[in-house]
Amino acid sequence: MALTTYTELKASIADFLNRDDLTAVIPDFITLAESQINRDIRHWKMEARSSGQQSASDEYMQIPADWLETIRLHLTGTGTSVVNLISRDAMADKRERNEDTSGTPMYYTHADGQFQLYPTPAA
Repeated sequence: MALTTYTELKASIADFLNRDDLTAVIPDFITLAESQINRDIRHWKMEARSSGQQSASDEYMQIPADWLETIRLHLTGTGTSVVNLISRDAMADKRERNEDTSGTPMYYTHADGQFQLYPTPAA
């Protein structure tokens, strides 16, 4: 069975359900299914590169507007270095132990819709 339009999809779902009382909520079923698929399925064609600049002494960096998830985070400048993901608890521990030191970021975590870097960038 080939479904080529949204209308055909809704009709097919209605046939499958075999219940007239659910016809009005079929678009909601489709929206929920699309959301679940977008959360679960990852494909290399969904990947996008993004770059930005970070201000010195700012431990937070903006997440790109079209961000879904982080696959890799690299720091460039004088060469390229990997910035590794750590938990928020580990980030808090590092900041507490080392008194918010500054330098070349080696770690990041997701905090309040941003990337939090450690140590805080010195340049």
